Amino acid sequence: MSKERQKVTAADLRARIAERVQRLAGLVDAAKRSDEMRTYLAFCARFHRYSFNNVMLICAQRPGATHVAGYKTWQKLGRQVRKGERGIAILAPVTFRRRDPETGEATGATGLTFRTAWVFDVSQTEGDPLPEVRWLAEGQDGAALADALRAYAASLGIAVRDADTGGAGGVSKGGAIDLSADLAPLGRAAVLAHELAHELLHRDPAVRATTTRAQREHQAEAVAYVVLAHFGHDLPSSGVYLALWDADAATLQANLEAVQRAAGQIIGALEAPGVAPVAARQAEG
Repeated sequence: MSKERQKVTAADLRARIAERVQRLAGLVDAAKRSDEMRTYLAFCARFHRYSFNNVMLICAQRPGATHVAGYKTWQKLGRQVRKGERGIAILAPVTFRRRDPETGEATGATGLTFRTAWVFDVSQTEGDPLPEVRWLAEGQDGAALADALRAYAASLGIAVRDADTGGAGGVSKGGAIDLSADLAPLGRAAVLAHELAHELLHRDPAVRATTTRAQREHQAEAVAYVVLAHFGHDLPSSGVYLALWDADAATLQANLEAVQRAAGQIIGALEAPGVAPVAARQAEG
């Protein structure tokens, strides 16, 4: 293959990636407008946003926690903390009026202190079912693609392991990827492509320092969508996932260069002569 041919092929691939990102933006918009998403976001809005220190306290005491609230808040949501459940200790801010140490009179100034408060994870409660959205791909197709992605990760020195991911489909750890053992074959391929994108795009501390968590998630999921679409797999769950991260057409377009770079690298590696995914694409697509 000539160098000129390679340039045309690369340009064509970039154009196809751009088209698929546009299609993905439509899926995100549809997901945001769905009744399921609106109900779920209204539910999530009722949960308090905890400080960084309290998030660390929660994670240390109950690593798998997902939705955390106080005893009475759970009751308002139609659920009851099960008898015997141990609460998760956090620090609640308390303001007080400062007083003159000599006269005991209020000075008009206020101070801040903290007290221990107790919260509970949803797994410690029972009652009305919680609204949910499905953001992990389901389906029995994609096993060959998942195997090929795993082999590609290994060629980069990235270990892929089955592990307890605390409710997430996968976790990128900088040189290693943990995958939930509960993933369906299509979900495994999609999550592995997502985490590989993190490994390719976001391991550099300088990149992480200049991007937000949302940007990184937008890029990684768009890469997963593009890679799976290239190999013949529809992934509407990507629209749901990106809607949860408040993506839209503008944010996806702003991240297009990074998506093209990582998706192009993965697709190029998997379509190299002698690599299994070429046959897998014909069989599964």
